[in-house]
Formats: sequence, C-alpha cells, structure tokens
Amino acid sequence: DIPTSDKVVTSTFAVDTAILILSGYKCPNTATKVLEQHLKLIEERRKQVNENKCKHVTFTLWPKRCPIVKLNDVPIPQANEITYLGIHLDRRRLTWKRHISLKKMQLKLKFSSLYLLLSKKSRLSL
Repeated sequence: DIPTSDKVVTSTFAVDTAILILSGYKCPNTATKVLEQHLKLIEERRKQVNENKCKHVTFTLWPKRCPIVKLNDVPIPQANEITYLGIHLDRRRLTWKRHISLKKMQLKLKFSSLYLLLSKKSRLSL
C-alpha cells in the first residue's frame, strides 16, 4: 500500500522503510520537492507514519545542508549518518569507516566477556 513512482525507490524491511530519490538533480530544492510530493502520497494512504522516528539524510558531496523536508507538517531532522538494516551510512562519503569501527568495538566487547570465561584464570573447566 506504499505508493510507487519512477523517481522514487521505496525499500521496506519489517517496520523499517527507506525512501530514496535516485537522481542526479543539480538543484537540491528539486530533489526535496520530489521527496515531499512522495511523502504527501504516503500521508494520504497511510496515517500511521511516525514522523518522530524519521530521519532525512542526503548523500551528496554538496557541502551545504539541503532544504528541510516535512512529514505531516513536522520537519524531519537531518542527520549526518543513518543506520539501515545494521549498516551505518554517512552523508558525505559512502565509506565503511564508521560501520567497521562500530563493529570492531562490538567484537572487542564480546571477546573481552568471553576472555573472562575462557582465560587461564577462569574457574570454569573446559
């Protein structure tokens, strides 16, 4: 029941939805208008959209912020990075640096908790 368009790609997984404007618009105002038009279609069809859980990220090398996008007349906050399906994406450069550093930190925490259980000083028998 999510509207479709030739200018917009909608990706859903469980309760997460990503709306992507895949274009080479030279003017960010034009891309913002296309996105807002699509969001209005979603508003008309689906009343249960929670604008407080929404984030707006523009993946671009353009140094300035893009115009504010509104959903249900509430401005969607702009973010420098977003996590979608466990992958961390940053606004300026689509690199894996942030994602890899967070995963390394998670692995270190898991390893340290296992090390306490499996080290030579552990009271548990193998």
